[in-house]
Amino acid sequence: MGNFMTNESTFGRLMTKCGTIIVINILFAICSVPFFTIGAAAAAMYSAVFELIREEEEARRMNTAAEINPVKAFGRGLYRYGIKATALWLGFVGIMILGGMNLQICRALGGFLHILSAGVIAVMICATVILVLSLPVLTSARDQILSLKDTLMQAVRTVILHPLQSFPALLLTVLPLAVIFLDEANRPTYGFIGTFFGFALLAYIIGKILYPILEAPSEDSNLNGENEKSRRQNPITKLFSERKAKKYLL
Repeated sequence: MGNFMTNESTFGRLMTKCGTIIVINILFAICSVPFFTIGAAAAAMYSAVFELIREEEEARRMNTAAEINPVKAFGRGLYRYGIKATALWLGFVGIMILGGMNLQICRALGGFLHILSAGVIAVMICATVILVLSLPVLTSARDQILSLKDTLMQAVRTVILHPLQSFPALLLTVLPLAVIFLDEANRPTYGFIGTFFGFALLAYIIGKILYPILEAPSEDSNLNGENEKSRRQNPITKLFSERKAKKYLL
């Protein structure tokens, strides 16, 4: 019974993970109360989730329990990525507002403009896909803080090169929000689940899906494991470093 209740046991690890996800989710819910801070809160949540996933990978190799301080991890993510994530979020909101206005105008005038509404919808869908993937991409580069341009480029690249991972991530983000919006009768229940653990749990699942492609080991890994930082450098950080190196060489 004593071993069952320790942090190193399967039950203890599960409870530790659940507690961490709940704390991260509550922090996300609190920081999302002002509408314009949703992007920063989501980036901090993803940053904390990726930190938990990395710690789990280390703990699995060491056969120990994965433990992080969710409050500190969330705070670090908010500090590092808050401004850029807010810019991404407000840009997305602007595109959605302009797209909605254009749809109303096209449908009201009819004729040829009504056909153009399909193009407006396509732009809005593309913006949604890019935003959904931009936040994990931005927060997965732990060694460098990517610029907005590099973040958007890598998000588009991820969609094109890894559709099998991108589509579930998109589905897990959009589908719950659509259900909350459409199912008015059960909205309070969904709100409770989302406030308590739902958003962070979905972010954790999305992080597990995208982790293999965002945190893939570099090809020049050290076979003896002496240079762990280089071995675990993800392709996004590598892209950022190569662009910076070329800039100085020129």
